[in-house]
Amino acid sequence: MNQQLDFINPFDTPNGNKKLVSYGIQNEGSDFRCHVGYQVQRVYVFPTQSGRSALNTGLYSKIPVVTNGIVTAEGYRVPISHIDGMKEVIIPIGIYNKYRISRDQKKGVMGTLATAIVVDMLMGNLIPLPVALGPEPDKALQIDGCDILINASLKIQVKCDYGAGSKALGGTGNVFLQVSECNPWRQH
Repeated sequence: MNQQLDFINPFDTPNGNKKLVSYGIQNEGSDFRCHVGYQVQRVYVFPTQSGRSALNTGLYSKIPVVTNGIVTAEGYRVPISHIDGMKEVIIPIGIYNKYRISRDQKKGVMGTLATAIVVDMLMGNLIPLPVALGPEPDKALQIDGCDILINASLKIQVKCDYGAGSKALGGTGNVFLQVSECNPWRQH
C-alpha cells in the first residue's frame, strides 16, 4: 500500500512559531535609534540608552501587538517627551515621497523603506548624531593641514514606527519600544 504523507511546515502556518522571545531595545547593540514616524513625516532620533532608561522607570505598561489574532510582539508606548536626547527631524518631502509606506504593507517592507529613508537622510547630513571631535594633538598632522580629528563609529537601529509622533501632527504622541516578538509566518 502506497500512502502519501503530507509534510506540514509549522512555520508556514499561523500555528507555528507563536512563542514570544526577548528581542528588542533591551538586548540590541545599537547606540542610537531612528523611529520613522511616517504618518507625521518625522524621524525620531535618540540614544538607545535613553530609551532603556525610560523603560526602567517602570512608568509604562507592557502592551501586546496583535497581528491576525496572534500576539506577535510586546512593547511599551513611551511619550516622546520622556526620552532624554530625543530629536525630531522632518523628512524632506522628496525623500518622503520616494519611499511610500502604508500600514497595509508587510512589516519587512515597511522596515526596508524606513531604513532607506534614514540612509538618504544620513547621506544628506539631515540627522543629528554626535561625533567625538577635538584638536589634533599630532603637530606633524597639524602642519599637514589636519587641525581637527572627527571620529564617529555609531550603530543605529531603524524602526518603522508608523504612528509615532506629536499628537498635534496626528501621531500617537509616543514611540513604541519593543521588547519581545515572534514570527509565526516567517515574514521578514
